[in-house]
Amino acid sequence: MQQIVLELLKNSKRGVTVSQVAAQTRFSRPTISKHLDILVAIGEAYKIERGNLAIYYKNGEVVHPDAVQRVALDEKTYVLYRLKNDDGDFVYIQECEPDEYGSNVHVKGGVTIRMRDLPTMISKLQTFSKGLGEIEH
Repeated sequence: MQQIVLELLKNSKRGVTVSQVAAQTRFSRPTISKHLDILVAIGEAYKIERGNLAIYYKNGEVVHPDAVQRVALDEKTYVLYRLKNDDGDFVYIQECEPDEYGSNVHVKGGVTIRMRDLPTMISKLQTFSKGLGEIEH
């Protein structure tokens, strides 16, 4: 289901609404809303609300094949992407973990940060982590 919705998002530069997806598929509006919200939560899509209308867009395209990096830490893998879309340049950090068979990867979540905001975010994370160290002692 998510792959079908994601494919519709890829093919629509102007975004899609729940009603538009429902008209193109056999899925119910509540099911479509749920899967669109999941795609937003894991960073594969983003949503812009205009009044009571929500328009969903595919998150940006990877800027360059070298703009992807995997970072494996214990049971989790983080995949870093540099994305570009009509709203600008972004870093997308995707949290992944192995499926029940230990091979395929499930996306658990993600966060998208504007490139121009990245230095501030890194600084805030460093300050935050230092503060946590002081709390533990």
